[in-house]
Amino acid sequence: MRPTLVTFALAAAAGTLSAQDFPTKPPAPMPVKAAQFPPFQEATLPNGLRLLVVENHKLPVISVQLAFPAGGTYDPNGKVGMADMVAALLTKGAGTRTADEFSAAIEGIGGSIAASADPDFMTISASFLTGDAAFGMGLLADAAVRPGLADKEVELARTQTLSALQLEQSDPAAIAARFVARGLYGAHPYGRRPDPASVKAITQADLKAFQATRLRPSGALLVFAGDISLAGAKALATSAFAEWTGVALATLEAKVPPARTATEILLVHRAGSVQSNIIVGNLTWGPGDPRDRLRRDSRRRG
Repeated sequence: MRPTLVTFALAAAAGTLSAQDFPTKPPAPMPVKAAQFPPFQEATLPNGLRLLVVENHKLPVISVQLAFPAGGTYDPNGKVGMADMVAALLTKGAGTRTADEFSAAIEGIGGSIAASADPDFMTISASFLTGDAAFGMGLLADAAVRPGLADKEVELARTQTLSALQLEQSDPAAIAARFVARGLYGAHPYGRRPDPASVKAITQADLKAFQATRLRPSGALLVFAGDISLAGAKALATSAFAEWTGVALATLEAKVPPARTATEILLVHRAGSVQSNIIVGNLTWGPGDPRDRLRRDSRRRG
């Protein structure tokens, strides 16, 4: 009898709930609160490298990011994908270490280091224990200033990139993202994506030239967060980048994407797909827009 009684009880409860009136309006939004960002200290090194430090001494760990205006926007026409390849190669052998030796060195101190590129910036990120800061910064400096860019690693990176592009052809989400970028930005650099022809056109000399001309201290930003003071960060950075000089090439003038005056629907047919991917996108304001400046100012005040 117990299962039957439980069933009747659940049915009665469901009937009561279904008879209730559901809300017809969404609840009022909560008040907007200013984001609380941790305080930071700032300095500029003699070679032009801008330094930011966020102190947090709860754990004996330091995280470091070194960013350059050297993203995919700066890829030459016909060689789209160059910034991504440079980023992939920075930690594949640097200084006097091969790729395997470099990997073993950072793993030997329980740290990590990696590099990546987005449309605007190339970033090298590293983390390590406070006691290994000098050694970790030496590895980061080697990656930024003295990458090997060996022929063997270049060809391996090319093969991996081509394989990833081929794999994208079976990924509806990747196909959709590629077409959306082209539809939104048109000929603007943000709308470009690498293809097999552009990746095959990139030479080892191209990669070395890109690294040498774009990865320079003037115009770069070095951020420390963790168990370190401003004085300690300045000492580490000055020692690691003692011989690093050079003024960065001028940043590209921000181009204006094509104006969107009406709703557009773009259909991409992929034979054999069993479901659809739907992406909705639009443009906002670009770099340098007064509204973007107000947003950044409000974040600083918060």
